[in-house]
Amino acid sequence: MLKKNDIIHADIVSMSSEGFGIAKYSDNELHDFVVFVKGAATGEKADVRIIKILTSYAIAITERIYTPSPLRITPRCAAAGRCGGCAFGHIKYEEELRIKKNEVTSLLRRALGTDICAINDVVPSPQIYRYRNKAQMPLSPLGEFGMYAKRSHTVITADSCALNDESFDSVQKAVEKYIDECRVSAYDETTGKGLIRHLYMRRAHTTKQIMLVLVVSDADIPYRDKLISAARSVPGMTSIYLNVNNAKTNVILGHKYIHIWGKKEIQDQLCGLMFTIHPNSFYQINSPQTEQMLKWIKDHAQITKTDTVLDLYCGIGTIGLSLADIAGYIIGIESVPQAVDNARDNAAANSIFNAEFHCADAENASEILKGIGRRPEVIVVDPPRKGLGPHAVEFIIRQMPRTLIYISCNPSTLARDLTQLADKGRYKISAVQPFDMFPRTSHVETVVCLTRTEQQ
Repeated sequence: MLKKNDIIHADIVSMSSEGFGIAKYSDNELHDFVVFVKGAATGEKADVRIIKILTSYAIAITERIYTPSPLRITPRCAAAGRCGGCAFGHIKYEEELRIKKNEVTSLLRRALGTDICAINDVVPSPQIYRYRNKAQMPLSPLGEFGMYAKRSHTVITADSCALNDESFDSVQKAVEKYIDECRVSAYDETTGKGLIRHLYMRRAHTTKQIMLVLVVSDADIPYRDKLISAARSVPGMTSIYLNVNNAKTNVILGHKYIHIWGKKEIQDQLCGLMFTIHPNSFYQINSPQTEQMLKWIKDHAQITKTDTVLDLYCGIGTIGLSLADIAGYIIGIESVPQAVDNARDNAAANSIFNAEFHCADAENASEILKGIGRRPEVIVVDPPRKGLGPHAVEFIIRQMPRTLIYISCNPSTLARDLTQLADKGRYKISAVQPFDMFPRTSHVETVVCLTRTEQQ
């Protein structure tokens, strides 16, 4: 019987969507028992150590590789294998794209049947490394920032992350210097004591403006002027905030932002439009890939100058405003008040006058539309990872849009919602296009175009 710490020989036959090598193990009691091997790649022969056994599978780590995979590459990050970020950092990029397409295809076909339209190859990211324009890094007890180990709150410290914008390395060093020189304590999740919790950074891709948000348990931080001075030494620093989170929780950000230096926002250009970004604004982390995705939506949504487009979960208006030049009217709905204010400001700043934005939950959008006397011919949705949910699905079906564009960062909830829309709303899927918005990680963005069938 297989036990924890057993070392077995494994032939890696494939890889999972989370970057584990997959092997089969058989003995007198187990037949073709699945073993997921951290850091392994398809085609490898290796000795692996079992670290966890569950009912239907086990998890292992590699002890010795006898035959390396032709897909294997050397990870670019010193924390590879320990940090929970780069699931595919050890394999060739082309194989990562193939695995991500297989994940989307498998989930959608399992939910919707084999008659679903052809699923396109994943659009590669223009940048595979250093693409993240946003980063949130926890502070270790030793006063160094890093990333969490996978499924853990153990901080893996690193001087640099191969996915983050390069400027974040300098910001990290500057804040660590302040922490060290001023002897500022790190927050301890177990005891609830300590001051510094996270370092949160954003950088605009085109303007190169940087925003720093230091997450603290108390706004009364020592030597605030030295923090500002250290941060301002980084070229491009534009805005500095404190975020106060004094709750005993693993949620990163609190509700209170305190602006302590510079401008209150940064600005970035996307699809030829300027967008104002505040600390809590949703903004896609991979700007060049976002531009490719928005262009695809524009090409496939078949929007006309007489169409009203509803942009649900609109955030600061990036999607809706990028479609304003081909649409008759844009209505954006978002539940975060600050984001709605940003969207309105962004429309005005870009001289876009055929758009309006409202603060409401997606489920309550009917009342907004009724109040302004419009019914959308096209609806675009970009919900959080949990997906639409039944109320939002019912709302979309009641509106009966000609076209629905669904943008998803979670193929599982996407498959669930598409099943509901296809069954109840008589919609057919006309195009599925995955985008690699998060290279080297296990995540994939998928855009689906649905059109209403004639029976409705």
